[in-house]
Amino acid sequence: MPGKRSGNINGAILFIRILSKLSTHQKRTAKDILESLRADDVEVELRTVQRALKDLTESDFFPIDCDDTSLPYGYRLKSHSPGFRVGRLSPYEALLLQLAREQLRYQMPERLVNSMAGLFEDASYHIRANRLKPASTWLKKVRVVSTTQPLMPPAVHKGVFTDISEALFENRYLEVWYHNKEKVKKHKTVMPVALVQQGVRLYLVCQFRGYDNYRHLALHRIEKTAVSMETFDYPKDFDLMQYDADGHFGFGEGKKVRLTMEVANSLADDLDETPLAKDQTIVFGEDTSIVECTIVDSRMLDWWIQSYGDTIKCVEKTPIAEALED
Repeated sequence: MPGKRSGNINGAILFIRILSKLSTHQKRTAKDILESLRADDVEVELRTVQRALKDLTESDFFPIDCDDTSLPYGYRLKSHSPGFRVGRLSPYEALLLQLAREQLRYQMPERLVNSMAGLFEDASYHIRANRLKPASTWLKKVRVVSTTQPLMPPAVHKGVFTDISEALFENRYLEVWYHNKEKVKKHKTVMPVALVQQGVRLYLVCQFRGYDNYRHLALHRIEKTAVSMETFDYPKDFDLMQYDADGHFGFGEGKKVRLTMEVANSLADDLDETPLAKDQTIVFGEDTSIVECTIVDSRMLDWWIQSYGDTIKCVEKTPIAEALED
């Protein structure tokens, strides 16, 4: 009798593990699920997984769809199912969640981060409890390093990030009390459209009420915020990816120029590996080379050129309109 009870428990645990490997969006075969289970150190045979999937799909209790129109069969959770997660995370899931938490902490709404707090804590605990396993030591083997002098992130007033993420998430107007770089205090009602991390600083991209241009407010200069109950229609003409590509975060106005400059061959070699633009060309010389490309003009570009001192010389910027006329 005890043996039978143990077998029933093992079968139930296997069902739970299999359910945790299914999603509502993508079909998975029995072999896919078997590989995922074995990655979690679960020793099981393909036939056992196939039998378990058959039992699960034939039950009216579990929301599982089986596509049996072709071999191999595909399994997924039904569209009305929000997902299924019971038990501990696998080492790889824990690792991914830890990396996501670090890299995306300022790019996810705080409400979403808070709702996932339990999952993040489970991931952190799993990694701490399994320090000797390969997946758990991965965080010590990878790192993103700065190409400039590292700076400490500026402090953001308590509640400011929470209010901004809520207003962004729900398309609500936001009251902000802030000071500019000259320490002049201001109070504005803004329409928040994006949150951008540039280096160690966070910026709110927004429109002041009554204006149609976009401004950047540094979060560390915002002293107080209040989320309005008034909502707005998100501007259809705003594309953050294009806005960035136009050079607005490089302290420019989105105007492109044809850049020509003479650079030392050591820098030319670097630019050959990591170009300034897709249309960049380099004519290599004995000691120096001529680099040409089309690029957005900005103060950041000027600072980059100045940082190389005598390594770059004979810099010319030709506005694109004039370049086309030539």
